[in-house]
Amino acid sequence: MPTDFLRAVRARNARIAASVTATRGQGPGAVKAARLFLSTLDLRPFGESRLTVFRTRLDKATDELKIALPRTARSWGLARKLLTIFLRDALYTTYLCDEFHLSAAEKCLWTR
Repeated sequence: MPTDFLRAVRARNARIAASVTATRGQGPGAVKAARLFLSTLDLRPFGESRLTVFRTRLDKATDELKIALPRTARSWGLARKLLTIFLRDALYTTYLCDEFHLSAAEKCLWTR
């Protein structure tokens, strides 16, 4: 799969996940910062079927996204919400799912 195409698909998923609606009330810069972080996030670690490993990686990425957000939006809950939306949409996007083996993590994305 061409790298430029995957980058474009990932950026599209980031725009959808970090929408104005999803970040409502978080102050200026939250959308832009979240989209930048998500569009460059390495998805390979999330192609994981072991729930404990997946959750550890998800927690780490959540902390990293939280730090990437502007101070007024630095909420673990917001970061987790945006990351979860992004990963779910990546799973639904065949190109990203296939390239990064995200189908292995399908049950992890639905387990609470």
